[in-house]
Amino acid sequence: MSASILATILLFQTGITQPEDITWNPSPHYSSRPAGQTIDAIVIHTTEGSFTSGGVVSWFQNPNSKVSSHYILDHDGAIIQMVADDKKAWHATYYNSRSIGIDFCGKASDPDTFTDPNMDALIDQVAWLCYKYDIPAVHPTGDAYDYPDDNLDEPGFVAHGQVQPWNRSDPGPHFDWDGFLSAVQAKLAAAYALTAPTGLSASVETSGISFTWDPVPSAALYQLDIAETGEELDSMTGSFQTLYVGEGTAFTWSAGDTAIPYSWSITAQNDYSSASSTAAMLSQAPSPDSSNCSAILPRNPARGLAAVLGLLLLLGTFALRGARSLQ
Repeated sequence: MSASILATILLFQTGITQPEDITWNPSPHYSSRPAGQTIDAIVIHTTEGSFTSGGVVSWFQNPNSKVSSHYILDHDGAIIQMVADDKKAWHATYYNSRSIGIDFCGKASDPDTFTDPNMDALIDQVAWLCYKYDIPAVHPTGDAYDYPDDNLDEPGFVAHGQVQPWNRSDPGPHFDWDGFLSAVQAKLAAAYALTAPTGLSASVETSGISFTWDPVPSAALYQLDIAETGEELDSMTGSFQTLYVGEGTAFTWSAGDTAIPYSWSITAQNDYSSASSTAAMLSQAPSPDSSNCSAILPRNPARGLAAVLGLLLLLGTFALRGARSLQ
């Protein structure tokens, strides 16, 4: 599949695409990543030069420099790519194999290095890279001195100064890590937004109570919670328990009491979002033709279980509970 077709598909699915104003200006300083190596980190640098990219581009292309980054961010937000993502740029010593390097034109000691245009460009580019390579949008604390052999070993967004604290400090104290991290996470949360699970069904089988639900697009895993009453399910107290966390869309509970009309919820989750639906189960004895014995309900702590069941019997209504994060 071509890169352009892939980008179109990802735009349709997520709304995140690579920024368009990227100029390709290749550096000869790169090597192959190790076989099977995943890209799980982005290293943020400053060039420690002027605000314009001309000098650093020339240096990264100089046969004697033996240094490079994948991307350079100009002061006006323009992006220059110098090494292909699938290649190893020479920017952060032992972190090169696992990372993508991005350089700001400017100096770590100068707050004017970081402008609205180049920070916006960084956020857009990093959100794209996170989606494309499944890089976690996290910023670890500490530095290489906190790890065996003085080698930082964390995925996510790291400073050059964290990788090499003995001789580097960039991007320095003026880089807004909190704002940058929050902005990238917000873009990814919007792209990975989940819908509440549908198709909730609970059936009494000879092997126990079988719970099923429909798959939710972009969900990485599901969490099944259950309680003897809706109130305990909402408050996560009393008989409340989590039965299952995993990738599947079905679970059989062999320890369940078929005489109890449990309330239960299923939550779809990924790294950035979660969404839940709740159901109340009408108890039923096991039989060869056991069938759906659940109705999806809004969660309402003020309503007793008897009232909920009465409403089900009289009206047979169905309603999805709104999204609730359990992360």
